[in-house]
Amino acid sequence: MAYQATEEVIQYIIENAKLTDEDILGGLIPLKVPFNSAKGVLKKVLEENGLRMSKEQRDTKAKELLADFEPTEETEIDEVNEIIENLVEELGCTAGVARAYVRTLFTAVEIAMPKNSSGGGGKRGPRTPGMKGDALIASEFAIENPDAVENDQEAFKTYMDSKGGSTTRAGKDKSTRWYSAVVDFRIFGKQYMEKHCND
Repeated sequence: MAYQATEEVIQYIIENAKLTDEDILGGLIPLKVPFNSAKGVLKKVLEENGLRMSKEQRDTKAKELLADFEPTEETEIDEVNEIIENLVEELGCTAGVARAYVRTLFTAVEIAMPKNSSGGGGKRGPRTPGMKGDALIASEFAIENPDAVENDQEAFKTYMDSKGGSTTRAGKDKSTRWYSAVVDFRIFGKQYMEKHCND
């Protein structure tokens, strides 16, 4: 007989939905969920309560998000990476799953999907060094504003908007995630200065 989740188990999963699957699964063991049933129970509860898309829902959403993307021989890896990042954000999936959706479009038009290059070269030519996109925006903000001030995160959001936008194509905020990069860039910058510029 298949295991039926108790109300306590369902509530536990719903309340901890933002944790990683591993963390939630670890918490199901004390609630006497059989080990071989735990993953299935987690998936079912999250999907039934609208906290995670089913594969069918995710496939449909991915198709919508990729509707305007038409890969060509000229498509650059930076554009592919940005689309993959957007899918991860919108679908709540792994980068591997997102990459598979994008690869399908390249396969459909019989074009090889560009790969991240370790040393540049290849028919696309060497990759231009330096950061691009949101990483560049975060680093520039950190350089121009080396110290956090009041409403610093809001200031960064405004800065992102002035440089192209603080939301994904589907309208979700991405400034919060990139603000943590600003904090990291500031720490790195100060440590670099202390180590190399105080002679």
